[in-house]
Amino acid sequence: MIANLKVLKPIQFSAFQFYKEFRSAASDSNDEWEKRFKITHRNWDSGPSWNKTISLSAKLVEFTTETDDAHDGKIYRFLNYGTKKRYAAMPSGWKSKTAPGRFFPNAGGVPFDRRARGAWDWREYVAASRAIDPRAWDKMVKKQTERKVVVRFREAMQKGVVNSGHKYGK
Repeated sequence: MIANLKVLKPIQFSAFQFYKEFRSAASDSNDEWEKRFKITHRNWDSGPSWNKTISLSAKLVEFTTETDDAHDGKIYRFLNYGTKKRYAAMPSGWKSKTAPGRFFPNAGGVPFDRRARGAWDWREYVAASRAIDPRAWDKMVKKQTERKVVVRFREAMQKGVVNSGHKYGK
């Protein structure tokens, strides 16, 4: 029996290349999340702004996409997480733009009544005591993108190993 041995010359591992690929994967994932979150409020007059952060350490890769604390960010959080009670007066024909379990918003609002003239009749408004049902967009986005994020990070690891100087990374 003849055995052929090949001696591999050791190469110093370049952590920078590995780090660079992970940062790129986290940035791509953040961009994908922001794009999907923006779909949920695409028909709002003004939607919340999104803050993206990336934190990398030796043991942890953490990236977040979250709304700001301005007015629209608070409204978005009320809809996403729901409330125990609704503190708003709504007209009797009110239809929400969004619904639980639906990712894409619809027109919503109040049906137009051509016969109505002048100011709204506030007696028709009902102070709804029922809660706002959570839309859970964050969970929907996570479910839709989870597999893609895992694949992207797996590719980043393989590419990082190859780019760091190890020819046999795959």
